[in-house]
Amino acid sequence: MLSHWIDNNGAYLHNGSTHVGTRFRKEVVRRTVEIQADGHELELILNICDGIPVAKNARIMNWYGDHAKFILSTWNTYHIFNKED
Repeated sequence: MLSHWIDNNGAYLHNGSTHVGTRFRKEVVRRTVEIQADGHELELILNICDGIPVAKNARIMNWYGDHAKFILSTWNTYHIFNKED
């Protein structure tokens, strides 16, 4: 799950479960400075986001700054073009 993401003031924009299929408002993506992912969501991020720093065999990963924004933007694009209707 994407368990949390934090804005530049240290406030949680979200703290809880977000699963594959969730899309984020542009304002949330713009304000995000940190995200954390594990499980299926981490697997998806690793499959759709080329060029991000990764730790091999990590079960939980965090990304910061532009990497966090890039991941959420790519996540949104993936879910827009791969939605199940």
